Amino acid sequence: MSVPQYSSAADRLDDEQLKGPSMVDPTPFVGTWINTNDSARHKIARVVISIKDGSLVVHAFGDCSPDLCDWGEVVADVFAESIGSHEAMSFSAVYDFGFMESYLQSNVKHGTLVIATCNKFKDDNGRSNYYTREFFYQTADE
Repeated sequence: MSVPQYSSAADRLDDEQLKGPSMVDPTPFVGTWINTNDSARHKIARVVISIKDGSLVVHAFGDCSPDLCDWGEVVADVFAESIGSHEAMSFSAVYDFGFMESYLQSNVKHGTLVIATCNKFKDDNGRSNYYTREFFYQTADE
């Protein structure tokens, strides 16, 4: 039994569309993004997104006190709306903190960056894994 090269009709391109590797343009995400909710505690306070060596790089900063927690930089996978599209509409990235992994999934909607995180603890300390969804605006200097 052969394994199909698609999971639904939406995953298929006709021969005319098959012209080599696809390139999704990640530039819609590039910039500095600030959490829209400055009055409540949140997981991510700020995120700086750039392109380095052709890859989308996410640099997140957690909401810590008195200073932000620097999560460092990770390379993100970029996704288009469909298999024939080349404009990015989503990215995913993983931060591994040792005691916990944070899986980020994001998209831009009406100029707002939406980041959902699934946070999975690895240290068996009794804390529940949890989910967040936060909204970010892009700073004007970008």
